[in-house]
Amino acid sequence: MRKQSKEFVVQQYLDQNYSSMLHIFTDGSKDPISGNSSAAVYIQRLQVKIQKRITHFVSVFTTELIAILLAIQWVEEVKPTRVVICTDSLSALNSLISEQSTSGRNLIYEVLINLLRIQEMGIDLRFLWVPAHVGVLWNEIVDKLAKQALKFMNVEVQIPLSKAEIKGRIKEHMNKKWQEMWDNNLKGRHLYNIQKQVGKGRICFTNRKEDIIITRLRIGHSGLNHSLFIIGKHQSGLCTTCSKAENIEHELLHCALYSKEREELFKKLRNMGIINFTISNLLSCASRQSSTMREILRYLKITGLESRI
Repeated sequence: MRKQSKEFVVQQYLDQNYSSMLHIFTDGSKDPISGNSSAAVYIQRLQVKIQKRITHFVSVFTTELIAILLAIQWVEEVKPTRVVICTDSLSALNSLISEQSTSGRNLIYEVLINLLRIQEMGIDLRFLWVPAHVGVLWNEIVDKLAKQALKFMNVEVQIPLSKAEIKGRIKEHMNKKWQEMWDNNLKGRHLYNIQKQVGKGRICFTNRKEDIIITRLRIGHSGLNHSLFIIGKHQSGLCTTCSKAENIEHELLHCALYSKEREELFKKLRNMGIINFTISNLLSCASRQSSTMREILRYLKITGLESRI
C-alpha cells in the first residue's frame, strides 16, 4: 500500500468512526545526541498547540506518555464531551492497557488516575493508534511541534528517570568511553581496522574449532610467521614464497602460493555480492558474515592454512 493510500485509509477511518469526537493528536520526541526530550499536543479543530520540554535523557517511550498525559490534563480542564486521543506509540497504549512497563511505571499510574477522574466526569475519551510517517496531516503537524520543542531553552516538565532509563544512560556513557579508548589505543589495530565500532556482536559458530579460527583471523594472532616473529619464535616473519610479512592479510589476499584457491574464493564471494576484497570487508560484522566466513574457512582448509591459524 502506497504512503498516499495509507493516509487516505487512516483519515477515512477517523471520519467514519470518530467524526463526532474531538481529535487530539500527541507525539513525543528525543534528540539522541543532546538528550533533549519533548512532548506536543495538537487539536486542529480548536487550533490548540501544546509544546513542552521534558527532563533530559528520558526514553522516547516516556516522551510519548507525557504527551498523552498533557492531552488528558487538557481534557480534564476544558471538559469536552467526546474525545479521541491519537498517538503513533503502540507501546504506550499497550502499557496503559496492561498497566505494566519496565520504564515509567509511576507515569503510567498517573495517566490512569487522570483517566479515572475523566471517566467520573462522564467524558467519553478513547484512544486510537495512528501509524507514524504515512502522511496523516495532523500527525505530521504534531510531530513537527514536538521536534520544535526540543530547542526550547527551559525544561517545563520535570520527571525523575526510571531505573531502566538510568541504566540506559549509564550504558550509553560507558559505551562512549569504551569507544574513545578503542579509537585512541595503540594496540589491537588489526581488529580495529575490521571493527571500529565497539559493542557490535559477531556470528559465533557452534563448532569450537571454527570459532577459534575466525576469532584468530579477526584479532590477528595466529601461528603464521609474522605472529611468531613478534614473540621471538621466527627469524624474519616473512612468507617463504613471497618474502613479505606473512600475516592474516597476506595469506587471505596476496600470497602467490594460493592464487588458484584464492580466485575460487573470490568467485564465490562475488556471487554473494562482495566485490571489495579487504580484510575489513571479509571479517567484519556484516549481514553476510556467516556465509562469508564459511567460504573463508573452506579456503583455509583447502590451502592447508587451517592448521597454522
